[in-house]
Amino acid sequence: MEDLVLCRDIHKTRIVFYWETECCRKSSPLFANKELACEWWRMMSQRQYKGEERRISTFDRRKNSTKRDHMILEGHQLTKRGRRSTDRRPLLSYNNARVKLESIQARLAERNQSDIVQE
Repeated sequence: MEDLVLCRDIHKTRIVFYWETECCRKSSPLFANKELACEWWRMMSQRQYKGEERRISTFDRRKNSTKRDHMILEGHQLTKRGRRSTDRRPLLSYNNARVKLESIQARLAERNQSDIVQE
């Protein structure tokens, strides 16, 4: 699977998440939240894996924070994240929504200023 980057943007008045290639080509549908986008990425990555799958479940058992906290208290060292790239939560690469929201806020501020001057 190509290296994908997670993007956040505004689409039809809603904040959405999607994956795109490093060449800025959209590679996924739009998702309502980051969790759904990460789940799609994890499933797509696992589907494209060519080797023999040794895991029965695609769920990373290390994410059970209660068990991890208990083991740490007992003095056992645990790896906090799994070894596979899909066990680690992807970071947001591009936040286009922030840029658009700042632009909208600036335009609204200008409009409010012009309304005050006209009164």
